[in-house]
Amino acid sequence: MGLPEAPEDDINHVGLLRTVLVLNVAILIGFGLNDLLRHAGIKLPLFVACLLTAIALTNVVPRLFPGLEWPSRTRGLALISNLALNVFLSMSLMSMQLWTLGGLGPALVDVLAIQTLAAILYILFVVFPAMGGTYEAAVIAAGFGSVSLGATPTAIANMTAVTKIYGAARLGVFHRPGEHRRCQRSGSLTAASRGDDFSPKRRGSSPAFGRG
Repeated sequence: MGLPEAPEDDINHVGLLRTVLVLNVAILIGFGLNDLLRHAGIKLPLFVACLLTAIALTNVVPRLFPGLEWPSRTRGLALISNLALNVFLSMSLMSMQLWTLGGLGPALVDVLAIQTLAAILYILFVVFPAMGGTYEAAVIAAGFGSVSLGATPTAIANMTAVTKIYGAARLGVFHRPGEHRRCQRSGSLTAASRGDDFSPKRRGSSPAFGRG
């Protein structure tokens, strides 16, 4: 999640067009996959099929064609993803009809307060320790908080905001069980903007995210 402190690539028209091409290919294949799943009796949201297609392409194509330039972890992809996310969030906020909830004011506030408290306690005592208590665990906890109180786009926005301030996290949004353990063993994480070391050897000594 996030970009390294000093990525080697730069934003140019070729990189942006390459990223747009890859995104369109993933979306087209996702549309076809969604139709196949629907005919097989499996009903999923359209974005899920497109998301799974993009994940598969990103993990397979660079391995099969090492010489092919793939837009993973590039400034062009980061720019397009941030733009798309911000546009989506703006459209969602503009389309909200809050006046329809006028009669549910007190009850809605009570429900939101209880849900927020429950989410905070679960993140502090379950999610963060279960993910290893590292910087990456903090990024995942930020995303989980948004999912428990909102939706996936807000989770991505929260995780992006955290990584912009404290540095990139090596874990992706999706990872296999135990993947965070392997990432922890690979060394310290990139939080160069603060100069912190969140490697497993210093997990308990971090002033920001350590468990004391």
